[in-house]
Amino acid sequence: MIQCIFENRYEYISKKGKEFIRCNDRYRKRKIEYITITKVYRSFDWNKEGQKTKGIYIAETFQKYREEFLKSIISDQGIEERINRSIQAEGAFSKIKSGLNYNRFHHRGKENIISEICLLSIGLNLNT
Repeated sequence: MIQCIFENRYEYISKKGKEFIRCNDRYRKRKIEYITITKVYRSFDWNKEGQKTKGIYIAETFQKYREEFLKSIISDQGIEERINRSIQAEGAFSKIKSGLNYNRFHHRGKENIISEICLLSIGLNLNT
């Protein structure tokens, strides 16, 4: 993952010093009339195989939501909630593994595994 140390309107410089130049913007119109704007940056350095390096696609709305999310995670309340969540999840899985002697799923496929974990959850709730 390339992290930005400098970003302006036309160039993007990674922490490793690689320079990406903004080529164009990609506009996508969704079914519900929502338009997403993605900035496209390309590096014109050549790698060892003689091929151009890949570009970076940055969505403006995604970056905005990501910054808000990171602020909420780093806050004191976010740290406390993450600690509590990990403890609660570990307790439930330990009860399933040791209390019910259940170590692996017996079916294949996403739908079958979802139904199997739902049945396990119901059984765990009935035991408590």
